[in-house]
Amino acid sequence: MLSAVKKVVVGLCLSVVFMSASTVSFAYDFSKSAVVYFSTRNNTPNYDPAKVGSIERLAKEIGAQTNAPVLEIRTAKPYGETYDETAIMARQELADKTLPALAQDIAIGDYDTIILGFPIWFGSYPRAIATWFNSQDFSGKKVYLFVTYGSSGWAQSFDDTKAALPNAQVMQLFDRKGREVKAMSDEQVQELIKESLSKM
Repeated sequence: MLSAVKKVVVGLCLSVVFMSASTVSFAYDFSKSAVVYFSTRNNTPNYDPAKVGSIERLAKEIGAQTNAPVLEIRTAKPYGETYDETAIMARQELADKTLPALAQDIAIGDYDTIILGFPIWFGSYPRAIATWFNSQDFSGKKVYLFVTYGSSGWAQSFDDTKAALPNAQVMQLFDRKGREVKAMSDEQVQELIKESLSKM
């Protein structure tokens, strides 16, 4: 009899946990939001859709939890095959203030909130992001940033984004080292995103 009671209690507890997890909601209204991201991995000649980089992993989880569309910024011309080749090209773009052509237009006219993710390149956002900024009207929009980095943290990326989008409200969502994201379990990524979105 006691064993049967224990099974019932355990079953009820599991049901409560399951119900709580499935009914989590956010105070923020994400109905007119979009997740936009730029991935280093996805803009190289060796791009393999089966291999998901840190920024893409975070972006897709944000999209899953908010039910927002996930849009990827891709350059028309890929960067280098190796990290060093890509770094040389990226540094030159930054020095020349190049605006690399994009593979396709990522329009945001239908959205009020943009959750934007990118890796930190030499202390700021990749120049492909600059191209995209120049192609869209951000007036009155809220832009939340999430970034990955090697060792710099936000560096100048947050201030540079605010300067580039003077008519938008730009805010930090979170930052993480790329290698830390790579080492995270799916459950840890889910919790990071849930905690971050709950603060919006």
